[in-house]
Amino acid sequence: MPPSTKSCKPATRTTRATSTDTRTTVDPSADDLADKLATKLSISDSKAKPRPGTLQTSQQERKAAVMRAVNAASKSLNPRRFGMEDTATSARKDLTTLRNLSPGQVDIERAASSIIAKLVTLEMYHAALGLLQDMRQPLIALYHPAPPPPSAPSPFDLLALPLFDPPLSELHISLTAAMSTLPEKQCDQFFARAYTITSRLALTPAPASSAYSLRIYSLLCLAHTRPSVVSPNTFWEQAVKFTAMFTNTDSVSPEGTAQSVSDSCARLVAAVENRQDCADFMAGVAFARFCKYWSRFTKQAGDLRALKQVGRLVQCGSHESQAEEDRTVIEASALAMSLARALAVFEQLTAEHAPDFASKISEFTVDIKGCGPSLAQSGGDHDQVKRGLERLRRAVVKVVEPFQESKTSFAPEVKSSARALLEQIVDVHCEAITRRDTFSSSTLTPALESLFTLARTSFALNNPDTYTVAHSHLARAAALLSDPPASSSVSQLALASYIRCVAGVYHYLAGQLHQSGRYDHTVRLADEGCRLGQRALQMYHAAKNDASTDVDSESKGKEEAWKLLEEQLYRRWELLAVCHAKPGDRKSAYKAFLNSASAFPFTQHKLVELARTTPSTVLFEVSPALKQLGALVDRVTYIASCELFQGPEAVSALFWFAIGSSTLSKDDVDCVLGAILERQISSLEESKWKQGVQSVLRRLIEDALEVYTAEQRPVRRARVLLKRLELSYHSGLTSTEQNEDATQYHEEAQSLLSRQDFALDGALAQYSSEFSASLHLWLAVHAHRTRDPALAPSVISHTEEACKIIRALVPAPVPRYSVGSRPSLGGTSKAPKNKVVEPAPAESQLPRRMTRGKTAATMRTKAAPRATKAKAPPVTPRRRRALDPVSLNAAVVTPPKAAATVGIQGKIEFDDFSKFIGLIRMVSHLMGLVGHILVRVQLLNAARRLSERHTGVASEVYVSLTIDTAHDGSLSPDVVVVLLLRYSEALAASGEVLKASMTYCDAVAAAADCIVEEKGLPTAQRVRVRAALLERAAQAALSYAAVQDARDDPTSSIEGLMQALRLWNRAIDTLSRLQPSTPTSKQPAEDNPFEVTAKQPEDSSPSIQETRILSPRASKAHVFVDSCGWRLAEGLLSTLLSLSQAYAARGSAREAEFFVQQIKDLAESLHAPVMISRALAQHGELQIQLGQLQEGHQSLMRAAELVMHLKGPDAAEIRRLQGRYNQLSADSKGARQ
Repeated sequence: MPPSTKSCKPATRTTRATSTDTRTTVDPSADDLADKLATKLSISDSKAKPRPGTLQTSQQERKAAVMRAVNAASKSLNPRRFGMEDTATSARKDLTTLRNLSPGQVDIERAASSIIAKLVTLEMYHAALGLLQDMRQPLIALYHPAPPPPSAPSPFDLLALPLFDPPLSELHISLTAAMSTLPEKQCDQFFARAYTITSRLALTPAPASSAYSLRIYSLLCLAHTRPSVVSPNTFWEQAVKFTAMFTNTDSVSPEGTAQSVSDSCARLVAAVENRQDCADFMAGVAFARFCKYWSRFTKQAGDLRALKQVGRLVQCGSHESQAEEDRTVIEASALAMSLARALAVFEQLTAEHAPDFASKISEFTVDIKGCGPSLAQSGGDHDQVKRGLERLRRAVVKVVEPFQESKTSFAPEVKSSARALLEQIVDVHCEAITRRDTFSSSTLTPALESLFTLARTSFALNNPDTYTVAHSHLARAAALLSDPPASSSVSQLALASYIRCVAGVYHYLAGQLHQSGRYDHTVRLADEGCRLGQRALQMYHAAKNDASTDVDSESKGKEEAWKLLEEQLYRRWELLAVCHAKPGDRKSAYKAFLNSASAFPFTQHKLVELARTTPSTVLFEVSPALKQLGALVDRVTYIASCELFQGPEAVSALFWFAIGSSTLSKDDVDCVLGAILERQISSLEESKWKQGVQSVLRRLIEDALEVYTAEQRPVRRARVLLKRLELSYHSGLTSTEQNEDATQYHEEAQSLLSRQDFALDGALAQYSSEFSASLHLWLAVHAHRTRDPALAPSVISHTEEACKIIRALVPAPVPRYSVGSRPSLGGTSKAPKNKVVEPAPAESQLPRRMTRGKTAATMRTKAAPRATKAKAPPVTPRRRRALDPVSLNAAVVTPPKAAATVGIQGKIEFDDFSKFIGLIRMVSHLMGLVGHILVRVQLLNAARRLSERHTGVASEVYVSLTIDTAHDGSLSPDVVVVLLLRYSEALAASGEVLKASMTYCDAVAAAADCIVEEKGLPTAQRVRVRAALLERAAQAALSYAAVQDARDDPTSSIEGLMQALRLWNRAIDTLSRLQPSTPTSKQPAEDNPFEVTAKQPEDSSPSIQETRILSPRASKAHVFVDSCGWRLAEGLLSTLLSLSQAYAARGSAREAEFFVQQIKDLAESLHAPVMISRALAQHGELQIQLGQLQEGHQSLMRAAELVMHLKGPDAAEIRRLQGRYNQLSADSKGARQ
């Protein structure tokens, strides 16, 4: 342990300035001593009897005489004289006499050494050895407390003196006591000579520890000199130098030498404390640096007491009288010592030190607060303070936030004290940054890291009070970076990295709160994190674009962090939006969703390249990230238009979209913006029945047309024009306005799709044929919507043009034969003439119909004999009548079954295949209503071939093969049910009652297995699903009615038809919900709410009640604006016509006329001339059967006018009825015509 030290108080210097060297005065010679003795010597009579009191005087006189004799002998030792041996012998005797008279006198030994030196010069070695032998024992007695007994040493032993038992480090203490009787000047000379000799001796080859001990001993000797002999700065600098020489030796291990060096420094300080000028000697810059160097080894040794002693010494070493520079260095050293002590406390922290840990830490509070000036200055001493503070901060962080791998656990009070100390360190750094203009990485990094640690450790998920504390720490970190000074040494890229880190901690805490369901508290943290992350990313891109910034060198190794932030930023905004939406703050959620969509990393996911090569329907399904972007755009659009009811301009992405990254060019930005606008249009298509959505769609289409210029993006512009035609068809425009829009957009789209150079849309040019066909189909429905008779031919012409384009998309299929066997390749067998053969399909390729109760094995056993069945002899077919059904057992050419036999060959790509097929089906239903059956069949046939080549699913011509394909699993269960129902209806119409009943039961069983999940679907989809279910139920009722009619049960048949009629009405009511509601007129204020309406008389006309058989919405044309609506209208009209025929067959003419009138009214509202013609023909037939020939003839003539341009069953039926009329009116010639 180090020796105890005295309290050092500052004292005023009273000594003169001392020299910086250790030179001593010249030693007096023997001649000088002899002259002094001669001048002071008094000679008396030696024979006289001494008087009392003169005994002591005689001894002094004798001593003086002997000294004069020694002096005379020393002077007579001259090489020019003779008899030197006698002189040497006389001098030896006189010296012995002096030793006897005055033992322990150093002057005697000095005189002896002078004589010995002269004898050696005269080469009188024998005489010199005698003097050395006499001198050895008295000289040992001078310093040795217990001299060894005299002996007869050899001549070589005379050169060495024995040491006493204490170590060399304590030898100076004995020498000091021995030299106390000497004059101060002689003591100074002795210790100075000892310093010189021992320091030189340490230079000889020797172990490092021995050399270091000699050097410390030499310094201990200097410590006993007077104040004016050695300079304090020189002394302490030598101490540091000697210690550094020792510790820098390779053979010395730092672990074993720390305590030794610390003890040696303590001995030096203890020796200096005994000096008269200890206060001045232990002061100054050199002493402060010595203490700082000493503290390094005390800290390594873990000697807290020595560290505390060093701290007190440094504090005592600062005087007001010192220069400002020296006082600053000393204070910095004192701070470094204090920080080292605090670091040692943390490094040696164990469970045993925990009780008094807080008291130990409190000692360093003042010192930590005093580190602020050093953080703002440069220099070696201030750098030591900075490093010490940083080491202490890291040690405190390890206690406050231990590593997960660490097994050490600290008590709560220890963590609390450490957290308080860390907060003080943060205060020092923040003060240096804000008030001392030290905005640099050396101060920002520790300050931010400490604030992050405090925020994480103070945050407790189950304690809401800690959320504010954590937020305050992060807000403080963000404030440090909010306003950097212009003269800051921190680059923009480094500043962006700091902000990115702050944003990351915000997001980390917000994520924990979100996972626990604390959405209100999450908002505050997530909002700050998103804003800081966005700011950091903007600064990063700005720095990259700045040519003066060396981004590669500064951001080396951090590219992944920036890519991760760019990838996660839009997800962070989405998290914030979700947290806003949970409590119902839709406006704030909407803003966050907008920021999320704008922050999407379009460059990383190559959205621009995909937008130029990928259809719009597939663009946002390519990757999970793009799918998430599509969901964001959908949500933003829906909230703005259907929840916040914002104006059309505010909903459009052209208003709110702004790409955070500046890496995209103007063309790339337009591509991204156009893709988002198209996504917005698609997302609102299912909600166009809601209030204000159609105006929003119109605005979105206009903005998309503004972005997609005709010169650079013609194909995408044409695609948007088609959406404009669709919107115009569904909107409530007048016929004139619709015709003008259709004409305008038709001309522009046609010119765009007929170009040769598609510029940026070269990869999308393959969809030009699809868009051209869609254009003609939309023009057809627009022409029908105008109800202008002059445009009726346009409906057919546009549809036929669309059929040509669709057929051109599909190459001609290879014909396949249906009957017979394939001729052999060798040509040995030939098929009969005029007989078409078909290759026998393999067993695995045979379509099978799997009915309930039959296993696959049974079907396989039954399929084998079919292939080897003997061919029946040819039979001459019977002559059939004109209206008999055509037998299908004939040689026909059928298209190949792609799905059942081979895979998809030459698959055709479409921009939106499902929407294209839906448009075709809608037009086909429309063609059926207007009576163009041939065009409808051509269109459906072309769509069937298109579906086969695109999806690989075979749509069979024959119903039986279609059902077999359905049982093989090629079709969905819903389609299977519909096919079975229609097949049952067809079987009933052909008289196969049993098969029809069985097929109907199969359809009912299949429908029972179909489970429709409506949960989670949007409103529009739920409405369509329910309408489809009602439609399927109506078809089942029609099939049931057909079966009952075939069984000759008209009552049950009519019940089934009435049930189908009710289901059609419900389906139409359900589908009408997707149309914008018209405001109803309000009741006048003066109406009497208590007024009772008059009851209808019981004998009122039954027609008034019966008019309720149709839904009020069925007469509104805007309900039937898509494929589903036209399909429902067709089913409703067919059911009404079947009811009219059923009542007419039963003889109920009144009911039949009622349903005819319903058909006529509904067909007129739908602008379906063929249906009107059928109603009039049915009415005319009823009138003829009732004997009203003239009225019936007029109805027939009106019906004929409507279908005069058509060729088909409707015209033939009218001709038949006209013949019937002529027959009844006795016009045989007209009847034959």
